Amino acid sequence: MALGCGGNELPCQHFHRKLQHHGHLPDSINFGITTFPIFSVASAHAHDFVQSNERVELSAAFIFYYALGAIASPLLALFVMIASSHVLLIIFGLSRMRVRPTRTERTPYIYAPRNSFIIGRLLKRMRDKL
Repeated sequence: MALGCGGNELPCQHFHRKLQHHGHLPDSINFGITTFPIFSVASAHAHDFVQSNERVELSAAFIFYYALGAIASPLLALFVMIASSHVLLIIFGLSRMRVRPTRTERTPYIYAPRNSFIIGRLLKRMRDKL
């Protein structure tokens, strides 16, 4: 956090405490401050090292790769989010299996859809006959 506040730690801590009830707002601000200029700085740096007749192709390549990143990163983020939630569910399930043993007595499965009151009554009559 000291990097975003110019090295002065005390005002930064006060700012962070004051905005803490807003969730990740200070982190989002720091992320935006540091990532938005990346394209401009990278483009300026690359243009310093190319000939003047190659600048259009360089700009086209930068825009193309920027578009690929804009398309791929939400898909990648969604994949990472879904994969991590599945890993957490597996870990939770395995930990629960280790904590509590399964029951030895089991009840038989009875198919009983309850779509409406009438179907429930009809299926109950059929089960009572069995």
